[in-house]
Amino acid sequence: MTQLKRNGLSSLFLRTLQSPECQCGRFKKAFYPLCGVCFLRLEEELKADIRLARGFEFEIAYNTAVEVLKYRKTRRDNTAKEATA
Repeated sequence: MTQLKRNGLSSLFLRTLQSPECQCGRFKKAFYPLCGVCFLRLEEELKADIRLARGFEFEIAYNTAVEVLKYRKTRRDNTAKEATA
């Protein structure tokens, strides 16, 4: 954890990383940014960004991934609603 603080990550982001809960609500391992399901839903380029980035760049990659996942969930939900209407 000391290493992560040295790399300039915010305390809120550190708590997110330490949490056992993914942004989607599923279980994830501590210090993994996302659960396996969310990680597999990302494009290869974004997966690489999350794996390779450090410090502030990692925080940006994580936030981008969360936004992409939220957008896709909204699209899936809207498509499901249209299909049932």
